[in-house]
Amino acid sequence: MNLSGGRIRWSVLVAAAFTALSAGVAGAQPVDTGPYPTVPSPPLGAAGSLQAGARVEGQRMADFVVGPWEVDPTLVGKFDTSAVVIDGPEALRVELPTELADAAARHNAIDGFGSARWADDIELQHIVIRFADADTASAAARDLASALAARTVPGGPVVAAIVPGHPDTAAFANPVDEEDGRQVTYVRAITAHGPYVFSQRAMAADGVDEAARLIAGMLDRQPARIDRFQTTPPALLGTLAVDPTGLLARTLAPDAADATAAVPGSYGTHGALHFQDDPVQSGQAFGKYGVGTVAYGQAAIYQGRDVGAASLLRDHLFEEYAPFGDEATAVSGVPGSRCAGLTFPTTGNFRGYCLAATGPYVVEAEGATLIDAQQRLAAQFLLLTR
Repeated sequence: MNLSGGRIRWSVLVAAAFTALSAGVAGAQPVDTGPYPTVPSPPLGAAGSLQAGARVEGQRMADFVVGPWEVDPTLVGKFDTSAVVIDGPEALRVELPTELADAAARHNAIDGFGSARWADDIELQHIVIRFADADTASAAARDLASALAARTVPGGPVVAAIVPGHPDTAAFANPVDEEDGRQVTYVRAITAHGPYVFSQRAMAADGVDEAARLIAGMLDRQPARIDRFQTTPPALLGTLAVDPTGLLARTLAPDAADATAAVPGSYGTHGALHFQDDPVQSGQAFGKYGVGTVAYGQAAIYQGRDVGAASLLRDHLFEEYAPFGDEATAVSGVPGSRCAGLTFPTTGNFRGYCLAATGPYVVEAEGATLIDAQQRLAAQFLLLTR
């Protein structure tokens, strides 16, 4: 679930699955879809521009970016920017200090993906940024490191730090006095690897060594993972298919004002974990039930191994959130739907939450009210089955 791998390889198979689903719900009773559309979008076609292509490439890259929870399994807490797609230099201005983003822009950063998580006493943000080639990435890393070394933060200038096992990494640390009275340490690090630059920001209440340990754990894992990613030449980014499986066109699209480079988007098994509330639990479920493509919009669609796996995944996802609320009325006209009203103890926020399984797919929706979640689920169900 996203309250804030294997892929379907051939569009014709997806079309056949949709046809079968449509036949299965023919004659079903009307459902309340509220203001949400129920007719799938036309085929989404090619990206058509460098930036749109970079967005698709960043979404593809997510499958090859290490998640912070792989370094430390307690790192599952979400930020607003826990999963971000970099679709050009401007996107980095949200993720990096201005002087670092400026340095990346001077070297024409192309695309990338970032993942960030927190636990009580640690945080880890990790971004993979792609440049035109290895020489450009090396030059960018040197400029980013120089900008990092020259930073002055509220506690004073940063000081050089060492990341164990990674002598080619430039790292700098600084203490920060938190509002709760703790003093914590932040370490930022920059590493060039082929056409990529890896950027990390780690925080630890236990000091610089613990923060550097988190960064080392990330750098131990990321090079081999990203080396398996097949990049698209920059000149061809505009030709990338926005929706190679056809699933995204049937996903309830966000309002234009709410759309980001990351959502709407279609992700592989690992890439989708960056968006989940608990990627450790979700990773286990994805493996158990054969989850391949996951499409995110105003609702989510999970493609499971088969019909049986989808039903089990629906129940698994529902039970994951059962402790936070009570089961509510199912969505009329959506077979096998399950809903709940959830109140999260850490924030006190209420969210309506609904799930349904149809064919090999699980549809998931949440909203500020239970009715809104039910309407979103109903609309998403029809989008998928028509």
